[in-house]
Amino acid sequence: EAKLYADLGDFRRAYYERVAFHEAVAELHSDEQEARARLIQASYDAGEKRRDAERFRELALRDALTGLHNRRFLDEALRSRISAAAERSEPISAAIADADFFKRINDELSHEVGDEVLRRLASLLATAAAVVPPEIVGRLGGEEFLVVLPDTDSTAARQRCETIRRAVATYDFAPITGHIPVTISVGVATAPGGSTSPAELLADADRNLYAAKRSGRNRVMPAPC
Repeated sequence: EAKLYADLGDFRRAYYERVAFHEAVAELHSDEQEARARLIQASYDAGEKRRDAERFRELALRDALTGLHNRRFLDEALRSRISAAAERSEPISAAIADADFFKRINDELSHEVGDEVLRRLASLLATAAAVVPPEIVGRLGGEEFLVVLPDTDSTAARQRCETIRRAVATYDFAPITGHIPVTISVGVATAPGGSTSPAELLADADRNLYAAKRSGRNRVMPAPC
């Protein structure tokens, strides 16, 4: 219309029509930009909510004291690892490690010292076992830890656990516990073809753990070959 008014010689009207046109275009661009910004913000908010949900789920599956996986995660993961081992007819091993005479640390020193010992033990178990997925290390509760080793036979599992035991036995806990030594006993169980259940595998490991305790502690049972 601005061109029409210009052709008719009404330049003033043509000017205002052109101004109105550019304002309308600018407003349209502004609305488009605002809509695009809202879309981006909504997408960002949805992503944040999803990431928050993932973070909360991860926190729910971690032990607050040690940062290792907790019992809830271990129960689910052990079930899935056993199922995968059975499908492939592969061995799977599990080991329960328990701190020796831990009550003495809590009673004679303090629960704060006991908590620090548990944090150190958690770190030692994770590093000494050189755990990589799908292997798992976690805290069962109290001073008990679980190591799950898929596709690992009895000999290899006992050797791995002996490495863990030695790492704990040789670690300098003196600055934390003074004259009280810190060691672990470890019970190992293996299902050669993966045919077992979480309850059976843990029960076998638990029996071997108590055998290690009865035999004098600070050892792996069955003993490494």
